[in-house]
Amino acid sequence: MKNRPVLCRRCGTDLGRFRCLRGISPVGLRRGKRKRPFFAIPRPGGRMPYTKRGFGPMMACQGRHLPARPAVRPLSWLFNVCETINIYYNGLISVHCREKIFPRQGLAVFCLSMPKLILKILIIAIVLAAPAYAQPRAAFTDKEVKERIAVLKDAKKDPDSRMEAARDLGKANTKAARKALRAAMRKEKNPGVKARLVEAFGEKPDKAAVEELGDMAREDESSDSRSAAVRALGFSRDASVVPLLIEKFNDQNEELGVRLRAADALTQYPTDEVFNAYAAALSNPLREIRVQALVSMYNAFGSDKARVRPHLERMTGDAGAGGVAKIYLERLGQ
Repeated sequence: MKNRPVLCRRCGTDLGRFRCLRGISPVGLRRGKRKRPFFAIPRPGGRMPYTKRGFGPMMACQGRHLPARPAVRPLSWLFNVCETINIYYNGLISVHCREKIFPRQGLAVFCLSMPKLILKILIIAIVLAAPAYAQPRAAFTDKEVKERIAVLKDAKKDPDSRMEAARDLGKANTKAARKALRAAMRKEKNPGVKARLVEAFGEKPDKAAVEELGDMAREDESSDSRSAAVRALGFSRDASVVPLLIEKFNDQNEELGVRLRAADALTQYPTDEVFNAYAAALSNPLREIRVQALVSMYNAFGSDKARVRPHLERMTGDAGAGGVAKIYLERLGQ
């Protein structure tokens, strides 16, 4: 029996064995649970080629079409058509496909525009990744702490390995780790390793550690160690160290690097005492001290424009720090 022609009621196109579903949501048909789905996607204005599954020629208008009757046998696979479609096929994406015939394999069809699809993928990725990022880093086990203590104590190890071990012990912050760091700081001869030990020891300092770091900032022979101790005191957020840091900043007999580090550490304590120390240092004969005082003042008190602006205006005529003062005035909105 010959099939009667079927015309699209919207566009008048002879659809053969297909009927127009223009303006209607994509429709999927499936008969027989044992058979896996088979997909065919026509393009607007194009012709669907003949297939082994019994499809006859099909003319698609700018709408969506669904077979009105099968060519040879009943439609026993899923058929889903959309004008703009993204297809996932074995892990690969084919964007804006208009004519696709795939073998009967695992296939998922999403009738989504590309921006919406990307947005959904990003949302899913963020939701899946959020728990992993939210979890804190796993603490070091006792075995790992002992291994790093052994590396730290071994003077034959290269300095980089020992500094890495010191950094890990500072993050571990266990009683055994802090005890090992304290003992190593007192005995270490390598200035670079000792500076890393001081930084690791000041990673999460308690009251006793702050006092020990203060003694080291005053008395240690190595300028690198004193600088590291001053930096750690800045991050300790203990207001009792402010007088010591101001003392190190104003000490003319101290190494310049330690003085600059002390000025930077004082930015963690935006008090009147610290502001006055910065203002006084703007008249220091050393250019580096004046510039550092200006930079630290802006970093610590830049939000108080009325307080900082007069000092910046006064420093615009300075031969060494005038350029920095002009830049900061522009940032304040002069």
